[in-house]
Amino acid sequence: MENDSFELDNYQADHELQTFYEDYSTTFNYTLDSIDLQIPENSIKKKSRGRKVRPENVVNILQCFFKNSKAPKKEYIRCKIIRGQKRAIRHALNNKIPTTTLHKVNHLNPNEIQAWNNFVLDIIKNSDTFIKISKTENGPKTDGAAKRKNKEHFVSSKIQKTFNDHFCKGYFFNPLVLENYKLYIDVIFALNEPENLVKRFDFSCCRSRNISHFPDCYIKWENLKQYLKVGMIEDLGITKSSLSNAMNQEISECEFFAEDLLEQ
Repeated sequence: MENDSFELDNYQADHELQTFYEDYSTTFNYTLDSIDLQIPENSIKKKSRGRKVRPENVVNILQCFFKNSKAPKKEYIRCKIIRGQKRAIRHALNNKIPTTTLHKVNHLNPNEIQAWNNFVLDIIKNSDTFIKISKTENGPKTDGAAKRKNKEHFVSSKIQKTFNDHFCKGYFFNPLVLENYKLYIDVIFALNEPENLVKRFDFSCCRSRNISHFPDCYIKWENLKQYLKVGMIEDLGITKSSLSNAMNQEISECEFFAEDLLEQ
């Protein structure tokens, strides 16, 4: 963790950037190097030893939550989480930490700060990729409509209309995006408290009329986290072997073209 903080400090020093905590109405002039990022020993969470969520259980998982008496749909979750990641990437590229939205970060919570630091550092290392990925027009036709006007390559019939299986599989098939997505999930769940997560996702886990929750509420949110990290990706048919094969094929093609150029 100290190395991560040191690396981010060096990056900020070189680029003379300042971090703002932004809620879109008020900007707080905090900088990351002014915050003690050391996590207290008693706040470090142990890794869950529970079973990984299987994709076929997604319906049961989502049925545990509700908004207006209806369970959220899989497509709704995909849309919310992918749009959220792209927006968080834009925040990171602009060196801003939001205090609202799905990925809001409380600068007084060391777990949330550390999770955000990990997310930002990953983006900095691959900024060229994430600048392109984060653009709203680089999504389905439901996003970035205003920026697509008069741009033929943005209104192509090949562009998916919604966050369907085809679009989501293509989005997550990039290993850099997938690994960053997992860090994004860590940001959202850095404070694994039901009431905090209810406000983030805008749906409920129980019918409690106050901020008190039942013990199984914690299990519901942990199951959702595991589904978002593992089950949703497996549900799209993306595995480590398929990603590895795709990367090997890309490397082979690069080597082929390099040899061809040398022969010329």
